[in-house]
Amino acid sequence: MLPGSDSLVPGPIPGLAEATLLARDPATGADSVLWPRSYTNRTRVKLTVKGRLARTYTTAMTPSFASLRGAPYFYLDADGEWVSSMCNGVVVTDFRLASGSPGDWVMSCKTGLNPPSDDATSEYSTVGIVSGGGFVRRWGQSQPTWPGYFNCGSGPCVYVAGGSQNVRIEPIATVLTLAANKTSVLAGDSVLFTPSASGLSISVIGWYWVPDSVVGKPSVSPRTGTCSSSTSSCKVPVFETGRMYLRALVGSGSSAVEEQASARVSVACGSGDPLFDSRELRDEMKRMMLLSNADDTVTYRRSERMRLVYRKNGVYKFVDPPAYNPNPCRVGFYPPQSNVTVDGDTLVSWIHTHPYGPNEVLQCGDPAAYPAQDTSRIAYVKGANPQDLSFMIMNPVYNLATGSTTPVTNPALKGLPMFVIDKQYVMFYKPPSQGGDSKYQPLYEYNWKSGVCAWP
Repeated sequence: MLPGSDSLVPGPIPGLAEATLLARDPATGADSVLWPRSYTNRTRVKLTVKGRLARTYTTAMTPSFASLRGAPYFYLDADGEWVSSMCNGVVVTDFRLASGSPGDWVMSCKTGLNPPSDDATSEYSTVGIVSGGGFVRRWGQSQPTWPGYFNCGSGPCVYVAGGSQNVRIEPIATVLTLAANKTSVLAGDSVLFTPSASGLSISVIGWYWVPDSVVGKPSVSPRTGTCSSSTSSCKVPVFETGRMYLRALVGSGSSAVEEQASARVSVACGSGDPLFDSRELRDEMKRMMLLSNADDTVTYRRSERMRLVYRKNGVYKFVDPPAYNPNPCRVGFYPPQSNVTVDGDTLVSWIHTHPYGPNEVLQCGDPAAYPAQDTSRIAYVKGANPQDLSFMIMNPVYNLATGSTTPVTNPALKGLPMFVIDKQYVMFYKPPSQGGDSKYQPLYEYNWKSGVCAWP
């Protein structure tokens, strides 16, 4: 994808739990679910209820109210109902401590503001403190019986006809904050995360790094690390866009509350690919551009270059393949045979330099040393040229193990991404084997010389 077309989705919030409540008792709307997590400490959370329950009049209405039989009644909304100075049909935590006594609880009631009518509240959140573990329940209620229970047979006039509510509880912070000394970095830059709590004491429970994911791309295991719970601040190299979460006890004694704060860091122009976004690749590409003499004003003294990228145990190695006929306009080299490794390193990609920039015209060879057909001038075109895009059919193949070449059209480069860098842009091409394409296809690019993506 090109810049701006990626859709980043926040990763899962540590400690978040969700469940669904139905109406197992249609007459009252009551239901309960065993909550999937418990809370050892008094923990500040946000309770969110999404969804409404549909209600209708029963079919047992007397003939004088036949027009109401099966007719819709007001929804039971996400915030329940406030009836006769009390909350009905609300979602509430029903947790118990290890001792068996009730824990702190939170409830979805919007007191005094939601009479038994449809106020169209499909989502409602409230903040409170919980402790212990157990059930989350929807309190049952006697459904409205207008125009009189005596006209409704032996049950209420209104019952729950369908629907469900999603309940989620996530740890949050109202006192604890987490600050990052840099919020936009290049992959591999170190970021210091520092907490504060308005002067209250902070006891770290844990640090958690959660990378954003990219829609339409395979999930990538995070390379960004975390810190131990013994550290009051956390400094780590950040390799992908995401959030650092800190869970800590704020305050002391019986008034201490566990809170969770976070800080987001964006990797500028990150593609989501750990190699393309890595500082190692960036540094190697800059070195290759220097070796390509990209700034030489005598353009025929420039030369395109190739590098093979190997990886072992997360460490990258850059290898020069045997090359031939290098000049500013083209370079040939022998790609390695399939599945080749060097000292246990696995081939993962290859890099190609274009030592020219916008609107440059190149002389492909020294007019005094080369025939006229080799000194043709070409205008700069951003990105890979047709020969690059068809490189999967390159011939012959080079055997890194023996140093020999063989005319077999089966290069290991097929199926591997290609990275191209020129004097202004760096480009990421997906391999032909992904999606059945016959040629390399552009996936991502950005300007590495200027703007928000500029390399230091």
